[in-house]
Amino acid sequence: MESSFTHIRLSDTFTPAFLRKFRCSDTYLNQFLERRARKHQNELLAVTYLVFNEQTNLIGYYTLSSDSMPATDVIRSKFTNGKLYHSYPAIKIGRFAIDGKYKGFNYGSIVMDFIKYRFANIQQEVASRYLLVDAYNNDKVLSFYKEKNNFEFWTKEDKDSNTRLMYYDLMKSKI
Repeated sequence: MESSFTHIRLSDTFTPAFLRKFRCSDTYLNQFLERRARKHQNELLAVTYLVFNEQTNLIGYYTLSSDSMPATDVIRSKFTNGKLYHSYPAIKIGRFAIDGKYKGFNYGSIVMDFIKYRFANIQQEVASRYLLVDAYNNDKVLSFYKEKNNFEFWTKEDKDSNTRLMYYDLMKSKI
């Protein structure tokens, strides 16, 4: 998958003053990047990747961490042979944001496609079958994950919660 974006792991090179310039429509996501992302990374809770365009402008960021997807009959039905697992390996997208200056250019889906491709096709140290996200339970966010990026709802039981657990089977992006 070719992308004109560069994904760089958060490091001390990026000062709080630099990160403070990032502004999406969600105050919590802005504050996380500026104040908590480095701490989460140092505590091995999540790794933050900054996404830059060709002009080296910060257009977005996302965090990744290890997770697992509990085995249910629906998930087990995807596996025809082999051992039945109690859970299946997953990568959790904890936070995902595009700067407001770059909304409407489909950058969110381009970055999401990169993440899918990366984990489905590039040799990883640890296997992972699914991408997971706790999506804000509003029409715009759910549409981004479901309609634009082919995530599925994990359950109907969280339909009245603040967030909805959604998953994407990385086998769909395997080439």
